[in-house]
Amino acid sequence: MSIPLHRDGRMVTLNARLCTPAGTENPTAIDPAYPTILFCHPIWLDSFFFYPQMEDPLFADHYNLVAFDMRGHGLTTVDGSPDDQYDAWTAAQDLAAGLEFLGVTRTHVLGTAFGASVAARLASLHPALVETLILISLPPPQDSPEMAAGYAECQEALIAATKTGDVDCLDAITTATFQYDASTPLSQAVREIRDEYMTLARQRFPPNGTEAATVEQAAYYIWNPVTTREALGAQEMGRITSPTLILQGCGQENDHADDAIHFAAVFNGAHHDTASVRASLRLIADGGHYMTLTSPNVVNPLIAKYIGTPSSAALPPLPADGSRIVGPAIARRPSTPREVLFDIPPIPRVIPGMRTVGDELDRLRVDVVVATEVSAT
Repeated sequence: MSIPLHRDGRMVTLNARLCTPAGTENPTAIDPAYPTILFCHPIWLDSFFFYPQMEDPLFADHYNLVAFDMRGHGLTTVDGSPDDQYDAWTAAQDLAAGLEFLGVTRTHVLGTAFGASVAARLASLHPALVETLILISLPPPQDSPEMAAGYAECQEALIAATKTGDVDCLDAITTATFQYDASTPLSQAVREIRDEYMTLARQRFPPNGTEAATVEQAAYYIWNPVTTREALGAQEMGRITSPTLILQGCGQENDHADDAIHFAAVFNGAHHDTASVRASLRLIADGGHYMTLTSPNVVNPLIAKYIGTPSSAALPPLPADGSRIVGPAIARRPSTPREVLFDIPPIPRVIPGMRTVGDELDRLRVDVVVATEVSAT
């Protein structure tokens, strides 16, 4: 659904993916009888990224599930020139405005990768709104020079690809994103999602068919909040009043586990006199940045249990090696693939004992090639 918001003199049409336990087709409102979970996606992707959670009965049967496309992503649009003050804090305010439109006054909040940065800022800005905070794969407080250069190259590649018609250059952004964040080797299910995001990018930014101003606006909204972010300090963390769970990968290059450990220490130091507000950290052995996509079998039960009982007592005890939870990563295909124009159909309600198309493909380990043909009319 589309949510019109007036934000700083601009019309932001925020695209939302909304699911309710009743299974209403294309719902436009939450069910007030159930609690809500908000999902905050990583950069370059969109709300569909969280299909492994939105289709899991652990969440779908018990919560309203909400995910917005941030500015520059998915189907969200912004009228006018870019807001030169748009950053991770502004992105968080957009999400708060979207929740207000839906009538959500209290919610669990989960963010992955850069989405975790936005989620933490939302909890700091609106502490009364956030019931529990789940931070998956926290990025470092600031990027290394090499990473900053990589983001700059992605912006240049997006603009150049639409000017020159070099779709390989456009595809390279998605390939690099998944190679860095989804860990390698990619499972077949994750490769299919990566390839789908390639097709989506080609449709959003057709070579020689997108106005330069539109592309530059998207590039700004996608990467500026990432490159301008600064570390949350004790004061900002001290405003957060929700119990917080941090799930961070470890044992891989650029896992940022040390940064997550430091974040938890600063957070708990800011709340040293409040026993109910603590950050619980669990490290996932060989968990990639996109573990909500690549390892839902590992992280979903942890998230569901923590939300149900928000304390470290809800989590498995730390293993003997110190702090690592080990589990095989099992990615899954979506039960309902996106339509040809990348609209997301409602999740099907399956009769107990029956299997979805995605379940059957996973069982058979079928390699699927999806071809999308878009003709001008």
